[in-house]
Amino acid sequence: MSKEESRESQKGFLDSIIEMISARALSGVMSNVEVRMQNFLTDLMNRITRKIMLMMAGFIMAMLGIIFIFGSFALYLNEFLQSAWMGWTIVGIIIALIGVLIVALGRR
Repeated sequence: MSKEESRESQKGFLDSIIEMISARALSGVMSNVEVRMQNFLTDLMNRITRKIMLMMAGFIMAMLGIIFIFGSFALYLNEFLQSAWMGWTIVGIIIALIGVLIVALGRR
């Protein structure tokens, strides 16, 4: 065996040792990265879901409150105008105008 062949065999042996060490180190790092990424995505999805649920609950509560306010306003107008239907009509017109305004603003 010549000196060049022994150097190539040593070089191949060193390369295989370096590849084994780097593969083990990299696999440890990659598995750690995968676990961290999975935890990050799970936490992110939980936070987003929680925020959406809170927003929906808040929206529903606000809508219920607005319904009761408009209902009581209509009853008040019925008493004030001494009519059984005029208050409901006025409140309906107000709600319809608000809806048209929202649609018009949405088309801009």
